[in-house]
Amino acid sequence: MNLRAWLLAFLITQTIEVPIYTIGLRRKGLSTASLLGAGASAFTHPLVWFVIQPVMLPRVHYMAFVITAELFAWVTEALYLRMASVPWRRSLGLSLVANCISVTLGMVLMP
Repeated sequence: MNLRAWLLAFLITQTIEVPIYTIGLRRKGLSTASLLGAGASAFTHPLVWFVIQPVMLPRVHYMAFVITAELFAWVTEALYLRMASVPWRRSLGLSLVANCISVTLGMVLMP
């Protein structure tokens, strides 16, 4: 695992996801919403890169890894938001949107 590659991917993820979470959680206040957004992927992103990825690759097809990792991120980030008193529907929907946009743009932007 290349630490520089992870850092670049993490920064791209944060740049994409934090504004999505901030807009979706704006009722909690700008700073709280931004911190919740940053915290969500700050928890899941290293686990995907440094735990899930080495365990799964090269044992499975890359797309199987991506699907597994994104399902993990979606559900875990939704649980994280729920623990911050965000309603379930909003937690699941917001996490789904943030992660779908992030993985799609990340795949386009990463070399």
